[in-house]
Amino acid sequence: MSALRDMLMTQVKELYDLPHLPMIAAQVIRKAQDPEASARDLGDLIQQDTALSARVLRVANSSLFALRSPVVSVDRAVVVLGAQMISSIVLGECLNAEFEGRIPRETLMAYWQHSWSAASAAQEMAGWLPSIRPGTLLTLGLLHDIGVLALLALAHDEACEAWELAAGQGVDPVEAELEVLGTTHPEVGGWLAEAWRLPDAIRVVARFHHAPVVAPEEHQPSAAVAYLSNYVANVAGAVRFEGLTAPAFWEESLALMRPSDPLPRSLVVDLAEDIASRQEGISALLRD
Repeated sequence: MSALRDMLMTQVKELYDLPHLPMIAAQVIRKAQDPEASARDLGDLIQQDTALSARVLRVANSSLFALRSPVVSVDRAVVVLGAQMISSIVLGECLNAEFEGRIPRETLMAYWQHSWSAASAAQEMAGWLPSIRPGTLLTLGLLHDIGVLALLALAHDEACEAWELAAGQGVDPVEAELEVLGTTHPEVGGWLAEAWRLPDAIRVVARFHHAPVVAPEEHQPSAAVAYLSNYVANVAGAVRFEGLTAPAFWEESLALMRPSDPLPRSLVVDLAEDIASRQEGISALLRD
């Protein structure tokens, strides 16, 4: 058995050894998926965790939403943000808690800068894809790169070597990861989503956001959104771990999102400019 295979088997074991979601977080995520749940139901759960309550209120009052009046209660924050957004915040807090200490804070903040940029882009794409709720797309945009987070924690030096190779030679970052690591961050992201028992939509997007055309058919539109929002976040100026390469699946992704009336590339270009203008606000949110 090769040393590389030994290393990969160890990484997989470590990924599957990650603890399951804390009880309150798991309850909030399940409740957010329940169409019968009210804002008060969610608010009551969130308020059992002081840190989580504070985070929800910070996001609701951030410049990303630019509300006319301050949000002063968790119940109101749930109404303003929506159940899917609440799920995203909860998952983000859990990931931060799990990887804090394993990843340098500056690197972790750069990761979330990229992820929130992608989430903002994905939410804007909801207008192009009315069959999927904006909050769902925001969640998928926020969590599409969880495999990067896992690689930074479990195989930092090898991952950075792969991304430097991709940037230096202009090759696809996923191919560079496969060459150096023997696996890729989308594959690792799929493992992590499965280990944490996240919804199928998140697992599929984490696994196929670099290749939406081979995602399971029912998830291809969401994977296409994640693919394009990842690229938008990169060109908008957010820190890039993987390097910036021209998207190979522009036309396919736009067609997957709306097969009967494919979208023009200019929409994505304009969106990248919009997300670039939000970088300061996203940075402020992460600093709070």
